[in-house]
Amino acid sequence: MRRIPVHIDIPPLIDRPAFERIEYVLNCFKQEAVNTKLKYLVHENTIIDLANQNYIGNLGTLQNRVKMLCSKSFAEEPSKIEVEIPSSDDSELIEIDKHLNVKGLNIFKRSVKKIFQNIQNELIDAIKQNKVMSDFKLIIIKNLRDLKQFDKTIYFVNKVNMTLINKVQTIIKGIYGIDLNLSDDDVRNLTFAFRLSTFLDIKVQNNQEYYELLRNKYSRSFYVYRKFLERSNTELKDKSYLWFLLMMQNVINKVESIRYTSILLAHGTSTAESIQKVVNNLAGNYIFEAFDMPIEASVNDINKLVYKYLVEQKAREKGIILLFDMGSLNQMFTKIKHSLNKELLVVNNITTATALDIAMRVQRQENFNEIATKAENYGQYLGVQYFEGLSNKKNIIVSCLSGLGLSKAIKDIMEKSLSTTHQIFTMDYRKLHSYIDNNNEQFFKNTDLIMTTTDFKTNLDLPIVNIYDILDQKGFSKLRMYLQDMGEQDKNIDDVLEKFLKFLTIEGIKDRLNFLNPSMVIDEVETIVKKYEDYYNVQFSGKIKLNLYMHLSLMIERVLLNSDKQNMTNLFRDEKAKEFQSVSKTIFKPVEMKYNIVINDFEISLIYELIENYI
Repeated sequence: MRRIPVHIDIPPLIDRPAFERIEYVLNCFKQEAVNTKLKYLVHENTIIDLANQNYIGNLGTLQNRVKMLCSKSFAEEPSKIEVEIPSSDDSELIEIDKHLNVKGLNIFKRSVKKIFQNIQNELIDAIKQNKVMSDFKLIIIKNLRDLKQFDKTIYFVNKVNMTLINKVQTIIKGIYGIDLNLSDDDVRNLTFAFRLSTFLDIKVQNNQEYYELLRNKYSRSFYVYRKFLERSNTELKDKSYLWFLLMMQNVINKVESIRYTSILLAHGTSTAESIQKVVNNLAGNYIFEAFDMPIEASVNDINKLVYKYLVEQKAREKGIILLFDMGSLNQMFTKIKHSLNKELLVVNNITTATALDIAMRVQRQENFNEIATKAENYGQYLGVQYFEGLSNKKNIIVSCLSGLGLSKAIKDIMEKSLSTTHQIFTMDYRKLHSYIDNNNEQFFKNTDLIMTTTDFKTNLDLPIVNIYDILDQKGFSKLRMYLQDMGEQDKNIDDVLEKFLKFLTIEGIKDRLNFLNPSMVIDEVETIVKKYEDYYNVQFSGKIKLNLYMHLSLMIERVLLNSDKQNMTNLFRDEKAKEFQSVSKTIFKPVEMKYNIVINDFEISLIYELIENYI
């Protein structure tokens, strides 16, 4: 000081780092062990208490304090060569002799680990009890306060604070659009916690239980936090899950409110992530995760990546939305759908506008089917698929070989006669045949009935009914069974059969009638057949009715155009036949009056031959 005017301020002992103060305490006990040639057994908490006090004389006062403890303990049991320093707790005993091999840093690590363990245990209990977020925060900052009191030396705090803030802005805000709204105290607490985690390399017990609790309860928020750790400092991964609730405290409810898992996939280096940043920030929330794929990536490669992400993040049960830039829409949909079996919307040809529209709908918590339906209107160059199979609703398919006109007529009959809520739609026969050839039963899982006019050769177990087969009892019973399984009433089933018969008859005779209107004739024919059924108390099969409809319709025109009388001697020989002749005269009277014709006995005899075995 006299020759070189420089004054050096040495900080007091209490301002030195905690592990350094512990090292001083250990060295004081070692010096006593050397001087007395004894071994001292000191409780770990005693060493920490000594290191955590403010001594007016700094090292000198600490040395004297240790001397007094050793002397007092030795005086009580002077014959022992191992002297235990008394303590009120049962913490671990540290053996200290002239060969001291215990490091202050290790004791400091164990002390911090105990506090970390306590934080985790308390948080596990609090989460299981469904406590509120403020309770979680209180647990963390209370324990961090104890740590700060233990180690008041936070080096480069301002620099670390700025680094943390920059990384939060770059990753959590920049990529995921989430503004954490952290207070200055929150930033200081997080800085201190992350520094300890990185510096001490501490991993507490039951870490996996805590990890799974967070992943299950806060899957989306916890995913963002993990991505922050990975991108900011790889050393932090698996070490700093304790601070998740402190960092994400203000945004967890907002992030978890998103019902659907949405993904952007693009080939290249930054296309998907660029769209992700724009859309998430405009939405102000984590809506999309993005994956940029190599150009050569296949559908299988993409499926593996998507599957891994969805499983890792505990994908939303409500539904998955996938936007990608190229590839087979059907293949992509089928592979992911079969892997996860959740509601899925796949959109091919990704754009920022499309992603933003979906993000806003997700943000508004629109129904999944509404979002999917709107996606179909994004443009003609986008492929959209959101259900597996022909329809996402229970449905009936009508597909006739002769064309869509016949299919539409059959569809109209079913819609007018049945009360079912099933979707009934027509399909080109070749297209249906292709679907059956190239898919399995799962593709038709919502299809409860397929109506055709021809027989399919297929190994699939599908509910196919040839419309002409319903004209006999076996075919009609098959149709009835399918319709009953759909919840249809017998009355409506009978009605649809009658209309099928009427329609098929018109179709069959319209090209053969030259004069009469088939639609008008068939009403009268239907009435005639019903009168026969009522009189004889029978119900004709569909094929018999079709035969009668066809015969009677053509008969009326034939009689109308040809008034020649047939020789009718001895046509009705037994009583049953004679009764039929008499009944028929009565039944045909209204038709004869309307058309000014006479249905002769020959025509009646032909009718008798048709139904003789059924009356």
